[in-house]
Amino acid sequence: MSSPSLSPPHEHLINTNPTPAAVEATLPPAVGALKTSCNHCDALEAEPCLGCGMVSYCKLDHRVLDIGHDAICREIQEHQSKIAKLPNEDTSQYTARHGLVSILYEMDTHIAISASLIHAMDVLKHDRRDRYCMREEIPFILLRLGMDQICYDFCVAWTNEEQMFLDPAVTYDFEDAMPFAIPAQDMMNMYEYRFDVENKEYFPHAVAMVLLKLRVLMRIMSVPETRALNAVKTTVAEQLKTLCNSITGVIPYFWPKVFDEFKQSQEMPDDEVFDGLDNQAIRALVLSFPVWKESPGAIELLEGMINVPASLPGAERSS
Repeated sequence: MSSPSLSPPHEHLINTNPTPAAVEATLPPAVGALKTSCNHCDALEAEPCLGCGMVSYCKLDHRVLDIGHDAICREIQEHQSKIAKLPNEDTSQYTARHGLVSILYEMDTHIAISASLIHAMDVLKHDRRDRYCMREEIPFILLRLGMDQICYDFCVAWTNEEQMFLDPAVTYDFEDAMPFAIPAQDMMNMYEYRFDVENKEYFPHAVAMVLLKLRVLMRIMSVPETRALNAVKTTVAEQLKTLCNSITGVIPYFWPKVFDEFKQSQEMPDDEVFDGLDNQAIRALVLSFPVWKESPGAIELLEGMINVPASLPGAERSS
């Protein structure tokens, strides 16, 4: 199974009536907003930290000055050391790797989030029953890395073939860089999210898909208008509204939480923000927070597109 191109070329429209996939190929490539520069001064030429390897510095002095990195550097090294000592395919190793994924996901460097994807995929490969719910975290990791197409492929696969993926009797070619995905799906199609209203299955996937569709819409809006682009823009906007209304139908106050708490926040809000939400909604909020932060303008665009309840339970919405 080959992986689709992550960076389609930006070309002029030639076909007077192109397919949505052809239109998507004309847009600027999806890119992430993760840091690759020095963690202290933002110099572009930097080398990985000699301790954890998950942040970069342009010189040793800047690592010494960055005392804010000390605690997480030690924590990462402890997990790395523990993982290295445990035998491959040992349950304890994958528990430790899951813990490391959680730590790395809180960081904002490209190398850390790339490492979290490697660990998360390895855990999913070897824990076929997915007791650690990696299938819920991976879409957001992919979005943070700018791998929008792979994220879409992954979500489509899981919402259509979950039982097959969870069956240990089914074999895969794990040399493939991205198993558990149906490759080269058309991101302009309507996402078949299919999460159960009662147990909120696939809720994080649906939130990830809203973010992905917003990114597609923002890419469309960033280039000169054409008749074909306007038609696709209308289609994607309607898909977004449908997805958001479905989420509102399950958790009525989910979007007000996002709009009120995430718009200006640079750090994850306090736990009281999660009052009134169940575990799946809280998980979706926590996983989506850095993606919102790394997608400037996405919250504001969505807020102008959908209707949300006028107030949160027990309190008026902030202005």
